[in-house]
Amino acid sequence: SSGINAEYGEQQLPLYSSLCIIEPNQATNQHCKQALKGIMYSETQIEQYLQRIGYKGSISNDFPTLTKLIHHHLSTVPFENLDIHYSTHHTINVEPQAVFHKIVERKHGGYCMENNTGFSTLLKSVGFVLYTGAARVAAVQNGGPKGVFLGHSHMVSFVTIEDSIYVVDVGFGGNGMIYPMLLKENIVTKGVGKQEFRLIEQKIDSFIDPHQKFWIFQYRFDSSEDWTDCYAFNRTEFALPDYKIMSFFTSTSPDIFFTQTLVGSLITFNEKFEPSGKNTLFDKTFKIQKNGEIVEIFTAKTEKERVELTERLLGIKLTEEEAAGIKG
Repeated sequence: SSGINAEYGEQQLPLYSSLCIIEPNQATNQHCKQALKGIMYSETQIEQYLQRIGYKGSISNDFPTLTKLIHHHLSTVPFENLDIHYSTHHTINVEPQAVFHKIVERKHGGYCMENNTGFSTLLKSVGFVLYTGAARVAAVQNGGPKGVFLGHSHMVSFVTIEDSIYVVDVGFGGNGMIYPMLLKENIVTKGVGKQEFRLIEQKIDSFIDPHQKFWIFQYRFDSSEDWTDCYAFNRTEFALPDYKIMSFFTSTSPDIFFTQTLVGSLITFNEKFEPSGKNTLFDKTFKIQKNGEIVEIFTAKTEKERVELTERLLGIKLTEEEAAGIKG
């Protein structure tokens, strides 16, 4: 890792804070401080990113601004894994500059570590105080048993506003959080339609240590249902090298559904810019949901139809070369 640099605006700065210790002669004190703070986007990139998500107006380090930024991101940047299937390289790159190129310049979306990397980097670049961490997705999300959580495969952000910490996630797809969630137990937050979210803190039964607790993000589709575990996390900070390892597994393992089928989700908003629906893709099936109800279903009978529906419902226009990538 000692030879790896990452772009920091127009400078080349050490990507890993360990460079400050391992190679003190190659990293100045100022570079060390900036490396510890993390990679940020340049002023030009910030302007381009905000334009990509359709955000206008001033930016303050407060809850209303954070919420507005989240909604603009969710409404324009889909959750999707197309590059694993519709590309010549079939790989995922979670470095901030690569994510910027994909989301802003190519106008694609990404899966969790891409969307949350791009968004967290944008937030840091405009003055929000935050760090990121990893989450364990609940096995029940993949048809497994309740109460069991898998290895680290998801990414969340912890944003500090005044004296409060909020969990932010723009990369979980159709059942992901829509608003910043205060890191406190049993505060119910709205989703699309009647969907609700909450956080609880408890021990995971499958773990040995009885004293180790995790925050668990849960959802339900209306108040009459039981809560469903989505993922679990603690407040340990993770860094880019961690996400590279995580993303390599989630983008290459045959045991992960990302490598086996196409998925996508884009949150839709009404005329008051309130979350009101979602467009989803699973394999060849596209669904349009409004206020929690499925109103239309499309099944692509050909690759041409699937590519056309991807552009229409997820906003991603594939090039001919990208579309041909599905052939292997």
